[in-house]
Amino acid sequence: MRQLFSCLLFIIILITSSLASDAQMFHRIRARHRDKPPVALLIQLNSQKNRTDYCLRKNKMELLAILQKDTREVMKRIVLDFSENFYYCPVYFFMDTNARDIMKGNFEGILLDSSLLPMKNIILQKGDTNFFVGTFSIMAPDFEWTDSLQESEYFSHHNDAVLSVPRFYAMDHNFNILRSTLPWTAFAAYSEIPLKRKRRFYKYESHRFNIGYSASALRYSNTLDRFYGPYPYKN
Repeated sequence: MRQLFSCLLFIIILITSSLASDAQMFHRIRARHRDKPPVALLIQLNSQKNRTDYCLRKNKMELLAILQKDTREVMKRIVLDFSENFYYCPVYFFMDTNARDIMKGNFEGILLDSSLLPMKNIILQKGDTNFFVGTFSIMAPDFEWTDSLQESEYFSHHNDAVLSVPRFYAMDHNFNILRSTLPWTAFAAYSEIPLKRKRRFYKYESHRFNIGYSASALRYSNTLDRFYGPYPYKN
């Protein structure tokens, strides 16, 4: 009986801690009238260009092959997850190498569908700024991989970011991370809507690089729905 009571108490503490953490993640749980929901979510796919350039420059072909495989696998899972589980608003994909075009409001030929082909009939018009950009990465720019990362200049200035775990976060049209009063990441917004597949189908983790992915689309979709209410625009 004592063991059962201890077990129940432990479960209650875990649930309470989780709810407290979620409550602290945002300064507000609901949007203000001036906070407009995004017309669309644009998911940035990371090409790992700097790492690729480093491997080519140093003729590290074996490392390059690993990097290319990891990059493909992560992209595949991101696209699968957001194509199947994100429901709040239209979602498009783009390569990080085209980020400057997105910042300028140039979308035609840049935004991609779930087959990574140029998207037609985009809801966004040239110059629109009312959209969010989502990415799954460490919260720092891509960096060059070195044989001794500990001694690199990048590490000395960004050790907190380099050592962090990749996660989903959202940015505005200027690629600034959303302020804490807005839904800048996915928090535990619970829903009866299940994932289309088992969670493992959306998960990938590189054994060599600090890149990977885990299911984020449904939780962020729920987060937006809970924060803003129903999607107010016509598709």
